[in-house]
Amino acid sequence: PVLGDSTPMASTVHTATATAAHTGDASAAHTGDATVPPLRFDEGAALVVPDGDGLTLLDRDGAEVWARTWSELVGPCDTCGGEGATLDGDGLLLAFPTEGVTTGGAVARLRGDGALDWRVDGFGFPHDGVRAPSDAAVIVVETAGSRLRWIAGDGSSDEPLRVLDGGVPGWPGSLPNGAERFDDGWVPYLLLSHRGIGDPRPGAAQANGFLTLWDLSDPAAPALVWRFPAVGGLGAPHGAVVRWVECRRWLVWAHSDGLARGGTVGLAWLDDGTA
Repeated sequence: PVLGDSTPMASTVHTATATAAHTGDASAAHTGDATVPPLRFDEGAALVVPDGDGLTLLDRDGAEVWARTWSELVGPCDTCGGEGATLDGDGLLLAFPTEGVTTGGAVARLRGDGALDWRVDGFGFPHDGVRAPSDAAVIVVETAGSRLRWIAGDGSSDEPLRVLDGGVPGWPGSLPNGAERFDDGWVPYLLLSHRGIGDPRPGAAQANGFLTLWDLSDPAAPALVWRFPAVGGLGAPHGAVVRWVECRRWLVWAHSDGLARGGTVGLAWLDDGTA
């Protein structure tokens, strides 16, 4: 999910009006004539929730303001599921499996009015897609391949422009499953979550997930800044993000299996650039 900050972003966002919304009944068809508030993928305006059925936008009170199935969003996609949803200018980048959770997948871009801009297939269980800071390429997080793949930013091809995988010094692999792009001054960073392999319960010998931060200043040579935790592991971390709250920079992530009976949320400070 794309979680709104405590203060709405000041950036200009697209405000095209959608004219077909779900009625709220999961079994109902689109009404066709119901007008919903302007679509705003602005972090301060909506919670964007991709799931097994499709994509839903919720307002600050948790009310549904817009929803579509995967087939309505990206074409025939009866076996698609939800993974990543990332702000992209006035639109949204989506990553989703197309053949189950361990095989094929695709990335797509929605325009500001919710219409499909492009879709590219041919990825190994993609979990996220984010823009590269240097050339506007799309960085695709391929969990099944334990790698990142840079592709053309206009969605014209799935051919890799660059890759970050086992052939790059410092690349740890371990099933990357989430990406967050942010800048600190003039330095472009990429924050990744790595699920890890094995028993994800805290304290288990094989709880080996972790987070990594990468400096993308040199597009041809991403540099590992840190790994968190430096010792030990996390229980199946997903979706790490960086947020400013009350003048402090927070690192927030989900432990999908943080407890024996459910998940937890992890928090750390990034006051000096390290976790």
